Amino acid sequence: FDCYSAYGEVIDNSIQAFATDIRIFIEERKDRQNTRSKKIGRIIFADNGNGMDIDLLHKCLKLGHSSRYNDRSGIGRFGVGMTLGAIHECRRIDVYSKVKNGNWHYTYLDLDEIKEGLLKFLPRPILKNPEFEASQYISDSGTVVIWSKYDKQIETFEKVVEESRIWMGRTFRKFIWGEAQGFEAVKLSINQKEIKAIDPLYVNKSKTGFEDEKPAQLLVEQIMEWSIPTESNSTSQKSNIKINISLLP
Repeated sequence: FDCYSAYGEVIDNSIQAFATDIRIFIEERKDRQNTRSKKIGRIIFADNGNGMDIDLLHKCLKLGHSSRYNDRSGIGRFGVGMTLGAIHECRRIDVYSKVKNGNWHYTYLDLDEIKEGLLKFLPRPILKNPEFEASQYISDSGTVVIWSKYDKQIETFEKVVEESRIWMGRTFRKFIWGEAQGFEAVKLSINQKEIKAIDPLYVNKSKTGFEDEKPAQLLVEQIMEWSIPTESNSTSQKSNIKINISLLP
């Protein structure tokens, strides 16, 4: 589990809230701008999804809580959840959200305040508008998540930004293409630069930035029947593994 997986937890929540425009801003620490290596100050995730009502917003930062138990429509069920992903990277999480025809509400989680005994319960959401340009495009409904007190940066600032584009372009390619069943096409951007889709097989060139280049040739799909370990308590003792191979031009 790394920082890119942590960012993916937030994006997956946005996608499952049927967001079609997800904007991410990775900002530099203002007190470290004169140093040799840039440090991440905060990361803002903004989406135009369905938003959360007050009750769900109050629970969203609770460890282990999910409103989508056993939901197989997205990819988040294989992760650790947004809150654990966040505290893997930073010490404070602020969340603003509003539902259609509703107002913005706000809550937060701060590990420093918990350590000092100042925060003993998740704060009940209050009426509060996000004061960020990142949220100005959100009209009917949406959510803004801010990670600050960012203290787990491993890679350089520039590499985090660039690798995030690559990781997200590959991981969420089917959502960018609009091929994920039950979801509209999703536009993703980092620091106002649109994320292009990346097909590891180089077969689908849509929204990749290389639409005019010749695609790879997809070979016949190979299917292997594989035994499932008995300790998995599966009713089916065999399953198929599908292997796709492409030949680059």
